Amino acid sequence: MRILVSGILGRMGRAVVDVAGEMGEFIVAGLDTKRTSIGEIPVYSDPEDLPTNVDIVIDFSTPEGTYSIAEWCLENRKPLISGTTGLDEEVMGKIRELAGIVPVFYSTNMSLGVALMGEFVKSAAKFFPDADAEIVEIHHRRKVDAPSGTAKTFAQLILSARGWDESALTYGRQGFTGERPKEQIGIHSVRAGSIVGEHQILFVMPEEEIILIHRALDRKLFARGALTAAKWLLRKKAGLYSPGDIIKSKLEG
Repeated sequence: MRILVSGILGRMGRAVVDVAGEMGEFIVAGLDTKRTSIGEIPVYSDPEDLPTNVDIVIDFSTPEGTYSIAEWCLENRKPLISGTTGLDEEVMGKIRELAGIVPVFYSTNMSLGVALMGEFVKSAAKFFPDADAEIVEIHHRRKVDAPSGTAKTFAQLILSARGWDESALTYGRQGFTGERPKEQIGIHSVRAGSIVGEHQILFVMPEEEIILIHRALDRKLFARGALTAAKWLLRKKAGLYSPGDIIKSKLEG
């Protein structure tokens, strides 16, 4: 694959460059806030300067950066993989517009392990509808958004499985909160040190509990997931895809 990396100077962009080399993939160019280079890879600051001889774009930037590269992909009809978190409805609208003409893959977490855990979360939420559900997410001190996009995704899976709306969500607890409501999902964020990422999903019942835990040990995990998704996406028709689609295709053989 010939790949363009948006947000190439960030931690995840650098990880994509490293893992692409390990996997034998070719980074054509990068896009970020300043014009420079990484080895032989040219890095541009203006999308208008980007080369168009690419097969796919991988984006780990900012919401503004994602909107900009999605517009570029729209103009040049290029497939997009994006793992940027904190996107608002305007940016998601642009992603959906792009998905109308080319295949687009979006996820707040590129780990296929997390995607598989999502299937477990849905099953547990349905199988134990009366269990108290709580989510704890732990990340490094530099993460700028809370809760994590992955925690929000897990929460949505539980809400959907139980037929609840977002009024059931509570973000941390403080003061005299009273007894825990039955239809509630607590989401709690921890920020400390250089922790790559951990998500805990608790289903607690009077006589037993289920605790699902996913720990990311190296940021390369997400880069490898994005590159794996890129190979998978190039065979797809226009549409908006997620890691769950890859898991479904693998489970179905």
